[in-house]
Amino acid sequence: MKKIIVLILAFTQTIVYAQQKKVKDNFNVQIRLEKGDLNKDGLIDKTVIMMDTIDTAVPLRLQIFFLQPNKKFKMAFSSTDVIEPQYVNGVHTKNTIPYFFY
Repeated sequence: MKKIIVLILAFTQTIVYAQQKKVKDNFNVQIRLEKGDLNKDGLIDKTVIMMDTIDTAVPLRLQIFFLQPNKKFKMAFSSTDVIEPQYVNGVHTKNTIPYFFY
């Protein structure tokens, strides 16, 4: 009997913990990827715009990566406030997603 009670309590605890997990950001769709020399160091840098498809406002995230001399990209900037979301208060803003060029 004690084993059954312990098993039920453990199972209940697992269910409660699993339902508390919430995905904060789910930027899973790449909208734009542009490459060019942003900081004039002779190395090709890149900008990436990603879209969060789970959030109802459909926010966009801009990330800027600088190429290091060891050929690895280092994130220099990341923000969700630079580009206005596609839907504000449930209404489509009719704004186009910008192109970035160097």
